Amino acid sequence: MERTIRMKAGKVYINGHLVPEDKACVSVFDRGLNYGDGVFETMKALDGEIFFLKDHLARLKSGLRVIGVPRRAINGIGRGLSGGALESLLEINGLSRGYAYLKIIVTRGPDRGGHLPLKYPSPTVIAVCKGLDVKAISKYNKHGVKITLMEGLRPALPSIKSLNFLPNVLGKLYASKRGSFEAIFADGDSLT
Repeated sequence: MERTIRMKAGKVYINGHLVPEDKACVSVFDRGLNYGDGVFETMKALDGEIFFLKDHLARLKSGLRVIGVPRRAINGIGRGLSGGALESLLEINGLSRGYAYLKIIVTRGPDRGGHLPLKYPSPTVIAVCKGLDVKAISKYNKHGVKITLMEGLRPALPSIKSLNFLPNVLGKLYASKRGSFEAIFADGDSLT
């Protein structure tokens, strides 16, 4: 199964600030929490250098455009994250050496309305990082992993990485119960 290196409490990036992870919070009215209204990107870094950062930020921005976040908000997010914030996050968490995992989450932000979002949202931007267990990854690469096919629960929007990952969580649980590392969604004759 997937493993990560455990670290003492570190810091996370929220809306332009590096804060202790045990003090990090978002509004209970955040649309990401209430509706899964947001997107994310995950990436790896080695010795503080983030692999394909520009490509990941481009895909993040593309996903935000698809879900209808205004361009001015998207541009602000891109400037904030490409200006060294992620590298600082790695450094402050002691991950400037070795392999690390980074995840950026962007929600449409807080909104007390219903399903229809505010016209001019104030997105919530979160970035977290952790060390990677390279030995476990090498073992998986060398020996492979067991997988299970799972029908149904196909993600509705496969072209964007939305925050609605419940099908993936259920797939992982399904695989784990069968002694598999991963589940692959099968929809009739196609795999996703």
